[in-house]
Amino acid sequence: MQRRRGMAARIDARTRRAATVSALALLALAACNAIAGLDDEYTLAVDVEAGGPDVIADTDSSQQDAFADDAGVDARKTCPSGRGPEMVVIDETYCIDSTEVTQEQYAAFLAADAGFAFLPESGVCAWKTSFVPAKPLALCRWDPSTNPNLPVVCVDWCDAYAYCAWAGKRLCGAIDGGPIPWDGDADTDPNRDEWYRACSKAGTRKFPYGDAYDAGACLDSKANQQGVGDAGSRPGCVGGYEGVWDMVGSAFEFEDSCSGNDGGDDLCKVRGGSWAHPETTYSSCIGVGRGDRRDLRTDDFGIRCCAAYE
Repeated sequence: MQRRRGMAARIDARTRRAATVSALALLALAACNAIAGLDDEYTLAVDVEAGGPDVIADTDSSQQDAFADDAGVDARKTCPSGRGPEMVVIDETYCIDSTEVTQEQYAAFLAADAGFAFLPESGVCAWKTSFVPAKPLALCRWDPSTNPNLPVVCVDWCDAYAYCAWAGKRLCGAIDGGPIPWDGDADTDPNRDEWYRACSKAGTRKFPYGDAYDAGACLDSKANQQGVGDAGSRPGCVGGYEGVWDMVGSAFEFEDSCSGNDGGDDLCKVRGGSWAHPETTYSSCIGVGRGDRRDLRTDDFGIRCCAAYE
């Protein structure tokens, strides 16, 4: 009997040691998740007396927040998700789409049939009657079932504004939200302009990938390709921040910066150049100064959105 009691005690001790190891492992995992900013639906608690972990739903996440605070990370801040391209956080300040908006993503916006509800309240887009990319320009190639990953083109400023608002984002403009002034140098100030900061890595680069032009890295006119290519498909055209693709070339991207508030004939800025332009004019981070009519649609005008990081 005494021997049996001794064996039971040793087994119970081993069980408790195993449970303690499991508990420490789970606590370490919870700390990692908190530091990484993961918003788990469940938190884990360990019942040592029972000899293993139990999952408890909807428990208080204050411990995870404490881990995140200790690490200098606000686990509660995030970028919008679920509609359009995934977003990249720029210097813990704001978010930008990782690629230009694709035909498949824009088709989801059209299917929602909600575009008119997301136009500016100022009435500058009151002339709009449709959000479907314009034809018959051959290089529009609007066919989401055949070209799901091509950037959507043949859209105008109002299409871009409404799409970004529908996606829970905004047309890229001032870093603190709102438009960039039409005149002046704000669009080459990395502390004011969202698009320029993301392209130039906070004003340190002429091109997304560096200061020296790399022919063929991005889809500009020297690539000798007619029309846009699949979003994010050129491995050399990444930057200024990791995970952001095609800031230069492929398609121009509208910016929230217009010459007035009269309507379709206002001029609005487009950034980054396109497949039809060389690096010596528009196809660089500093290639600014081009404005086109708010209501103009052509085969090298596309969409990229920004958003608050909150």
